[in-house]
Amino acid sequence: ADEPIHHAWELMQEKDINHIVVFDNREALVGVISSRDILQKTIVAHDGSLEGVNSRKVRDLMDPKVIATQAKTDIRRIAMVMSEYKISCILIEGMHGKLLGVVTLSDLVRRLAKQPPIRLYI
Repeated sequence: ADEPIHHAWELMQEKDINHIVVFDNREALVGVISSRDILQKTIVAHDGSLEGVNSRKVRDLMDPKVIATQAKTDIRRIAMVMSEYKISCILIEGMHGKLLGVVTLSDLVRRLAKQPPIRLYI
C-alpha cells in the first residue's frame, strides 16, 4: 500500500494485468487498484500532466472498498454483482477467506461467451 504508484503501473505492464490486490505490511487486504484508477486519478485528473505522479502512493489511488465471493459462486451472480456495484473486478476467496484470485470484466466476457446462446421469444 505504501509502494510508489509507478511500481504498481510497472507491475501491471510487466504482467499484462489491469488490477492489483493491495495488502498492508501485515498482509491484511486493504484494497484494489486498477490501471484505470491510475490513469484517471493521475493523468486525466491533472489535464495530462505527470507532475507529482512519482510521489503518489498506491494507498492514495486504490479503492479500499472490495467485494469478494467464494469460488463456487455462479458466474452469472458475479456478473450481476459487478454490474450492480459498477466494479471492474471481484475477489475470489477460498476456505477461511484466503485469496484465490480475481475475476475481471474481461474474464466474465470470455466465460460468458462460451455459454450456450439464450433465445428470447417475444
